[in-house]
Amino acid sequence: MDWDVTKVQALPDHKLAVELVDGRRGIFDMRPFLDRPGLQRLKNPLYFARVAVRFGALTWPHDEDIAPDTLIAHLEVAAVA
Repeated sequence: MDWDVTKVQALPDHKLAVELVDGRRGIFDMRPFLDRPGLQRLKNPLYFARVAVRFGALTWPHDEDIAPDTLIAHLEVAAVA
């Protein structure tokens, strides 16, 4: 799928640098989502940094994840030089 994540890197301030399978790159700001049910653990910066890509989605060790439609809707796409 075009929204599958291929790379992710945790950044300061609960942001994620992501690259999608279609080549888009951008920043996803997790701060607006940290109070949602099941995501409070991500407030801990050390735990937040344990983000990984599993089956094309952003995931954490205790099965927290971000829905692809949420990622796409809030992704700040980086300009291509």
